[in-house]
Amino acid sequence: DKEMLMKAIAQNILFGELDLKYQELVAEAFALGRYSKGEVVIQQGDEGNIFYVVQSGKLSILKREGGGDVPLFKGTYGPGDSFGELALMHNQPRAASILVESETCWLWQVHRRSIQTFIKSIAKYEKSITEQLLSQVPAMSGLPPDVMTNILDSVQLTRFRDGDVIVGKGQAADKLYVLIEGE
Repeated sequence: DKEMLMKAIAQNILFGELDLKYQELVAEAFALGRYSKGEVVIQQGDEGNIFYVVQSGKLSILKREGGGDVPLFKGTYGPGDSFGELALMHNQPRAASILVESETCWLWQVHRRSIQTFIKSIAKYEKSITEQLLSQVPAMSGLPPDVMTNILDSVQLTRFRDGDVIVGKGQAADKLYVLIEGE
């Protein structure tokens, strides 16, 4: 059921600001994996490189603190919850262990390499679109390539939602806005 996965992606801090079409592409990178009761999905201290979304089942969050040997119970994850997103952005050891509590647990999972490749391809695509749009602006179409490259490197893609005010009436615009999509 990819509906739950899509909802988790839309609510996630890493992917929530992406356009729906990009969220759908992110979802395509996930694979569904089956885990059994007692199985350790994540071991505290191990290298993190996979992000998970719970499709079904229950998992416990266990954490050793202050150099202690016995992990303390910190909570649970259930359907729709996600964990491991820090592993996608930072090469840090896992902060807690995650243990399967239910008889069977189905987890959507994606590897850091897949997401990094995806992010790079989005950036390349958006830079290409921006370059095409800027080349159609009369004041920029005749600029030397090195100047155009500097402008492209400083362009920041900003997404606005319906009703957002970009520049207020009577306000001086301090930026050049190029509309890519919407009205």
